[in-house]
Amino acid sequence: MLSSLNFVHPHCLFVIVLFAKLSFAQTPELQVVTESSPPYQIMLDGEVAGPATDKVKDILATAGISAHFNMYPWARAYKKALNEPNTLIYAIAKTDKREKLFYWLTPVTYYKFGLVKLSTRDDIQIDDIQNIKQYRFAVQREDISHEWLLNKGLKEGENFITCSDIDCSWQLLLNNNVDLIIETPELIPSMLKQYGKTANNAVFIKAIPELEITGYLAANKNIAPNLLTKLQAAIAKHTEHP
Repeated sequence: MLSSLNFVHPHCLFVIVLFAKLSFAQTPELQVVTESSPPYQIMLDGEVAGPATDKVKDILATAGISAHFNMYPWARAYKKALNEPNTLIYAIAKTDKREKLFYWLTPVTYYKFGLVKLSTRDDIQIDDIQNIKQYRFAVQREDISHEWLLNKGLKEGENFITCSDIDCSWQLLLNNNVDLIIETPELIPSMLKQYGKTANNAVFIKAIPELEITGYLAANKNIAPNLLTKLQAAIAKHTEHP
């Protein structure tokens, strides 16, 4: 006779499998999106890495949540975070326009953006940040520098070229296709190294006070409540014990 410990009735087995499937279905998958922003967000051996990424991964580990990380051009990352449930995005600026569109979870980095030119461009001299319409820019589509130029009255195609990502903007600058890009001084050496250039090939010439911003980890408004609760609790623990 088979031991009761070694025998499972077919109907019981069906119930166990069904319960397991339902339990799995009730655990939503979380995706995390970001853009390339060396050294804060980089691709390393096929994985999204960097200091800002490490902070996000630490929070997820504390929360006991697994997630898929993907790096996209900013406009695509932003669109996915805005429209796809259970999606996190970092490092995103908390602007008036965006404030009601996401759950703002925690800061992960700080940026101080300003104007960057090639070191050889002695003809570019900017004393007043308002006097920029004579120059041609490259900016990333739908990021805060794009919004800032539009607010200054500059026009796409006439005063600036819109790029899909920061790599495109840097390539246009290094190839002398534009006069200026908007970047943070901390990122200049990393970007120049990426293109085989020395640290003195480009220079930060003017800070933009309106673009001194904190980069946040934010969540889609349709994130599952249990995931949001776990993330908030994990962030609280990190705040108590940084």
